[in-house]
Amino acid sequence: MTLNTLLDLGIMIFAGMFMGRMGKHIKLPNVTGYLIAGLLIGPYFFRSFGLNFSILSEDFINSITIISEAALGFIAFSIGDEFKISYFKRVGATPIIIAAMESLIAVVLVDIGLVVAGNSVPFSMVLGAIAAATAPAATIMVVNQYRAKGPVTETLLSVVALDDATALIFFSLSIAIAKSIVNPNNGNLAMAILNPIIQIAGALAIGAVLGFIFMIPLRYFHKKGNRISLI
Repeated sequence: MTLNTLLDLGIMIFAGMFMGRMGKHIKLPNVTGYLIAGLLIGPYFFRSFGLNFSILSEDFINSITIISEAALGFIAFSIGDEFKISYFKRVGATPIIIAAMESLIAVVLVDIGLVVAGNSVPFSMVLGAIAAATAPAATIMVVNQYRAKGPVTETLLSVVALDDATALIFFSLSIAIAKSIVNPNNGNLAMAILNPIIQIAGALAIGAVLGFIFMIPLRYFHKKGNRISLI
């Protein structure tokens, strides 16, 4: 890392901590302050007012994408930890129905709104598919900050995790259908529709196999208080 990169990282961390503290003073979650800090020091805020100036450059933002990807990986892992067979046996298919209907209704309403506004059907379908996605990072941060627990929190985390899967499916379906409308002779529509479903099913299968493998060595460890001992 160069000195400029370390300086930019320091500015980013300081701005996030400062705005997070300011948000807490006005009874807002820390993540609200983080979002405002990112907006203010990002490469586009001052340019929107016609000023050729930014605190953090666009090149720097692009160079630290690995940090956001790693953070999202930890967040996704934390959400995945909420998926327990005992939980779904207790609540049934409620989270699945909520996530599917919430994503589907968002996609349909946005598609209809964009078409009514005069946009083309392919363009409306692509943008409407994006409406199905949610931000798991903000949800996890608010839940952790307030240490929320209970049935609402359990359902929320499950819906957020499932919503990402449904958003991926709807987005891939919308892209495939939009491409077929623009160019009917380009590619196989059936495979384009089945591809995201196959990928998600494969990811679930691989995760289940790896989880089972990782559980085998854990059987030989036993937690006593704050220590983990080998049996």
